[in-house]
Amino acid sequence: MKKMMYLHGFASSGASGTVELLRREFWEKADASHRAAVVAPDIPLDPLVALPMLKAFAARERPDIIIGTSMGGMYAQQLHGFARICVNPSFFLSKKYDILFVERHYPGMSSSFPGGHRLNAHVVVHTLLPYIRGLNLF
Repeated sequence: MKKMMYLHGFASSGASGTVELLRREFWEKADASHRAAVVAPDIPLDPLVALPMLKAFAARERPDIIIGTSMGGMYAQQLHGFARICVNPSFFLSKKYDILFVERHYPGMSSSFPGGHRLNAHVVVHTLLPYIRGLNLF
């Protein structure tokens, strides 16, 4: 079975509406060849606790892809050895500097989508899902 690991943003949880949306789209609505179980840990607020915990969680769960939004995107970026999608990663907690960081250090690897800072159903269905399928991971 394929597995997706979702990392939430600051002050959210592994049981957020975004997690439920991902589970609905990637498990309940997906056909068998594109189905993925979604695991989503609660991330501790302290980064010195969070990063080692997430590394151990990823090593144990062995996800086919990690998706992180906002602060979860910053953590996803640090989980080497896995396919990762960082949605609006917060590196400096400022949109201006986050965009500059991505363009400077990852040229040609960023794209924009309609909507706000968080994932919503439209972005998941029309942007994220087709992008992930294009990666041929599942």
